[in-house]
Amino acid sequence: MEDFIGIIFIFLFVEVIYWGISYSTGYLLTPIVSFGKWRADKIIKDKGTGKKRKHQTGFTFIERSGQVYLGAMPVCILGMCFWLIAILVICLI
Repeated sequence: MEDFIGIIFIFLFVEVIYWGISYSTGYLLTPIVSFGKWRADKIIKDKGTGKKRKHQTGFTFIERSGQVYLGAMPVCILGMCFWLIAILVICLI
């Protein structure tokens, strides 16, 4: 039973790191790849303003104030594609 619990914790830790790195990379690459036309939407609510905003986190493209925002899934996919291409290039060199 202890082994099972340990495996669950390791799996959750690896998943958080994997998705975190994918999202962070995609967050940085989105404006670069789209030449500033698209932005990654926030996945955390604004703090300190007293306003609650609904941020989209699904596979969506949202247009607000003339700016196109991507949800969390497209941003993660962009980050995963970057790392996949980087690993393939490193392996082929």
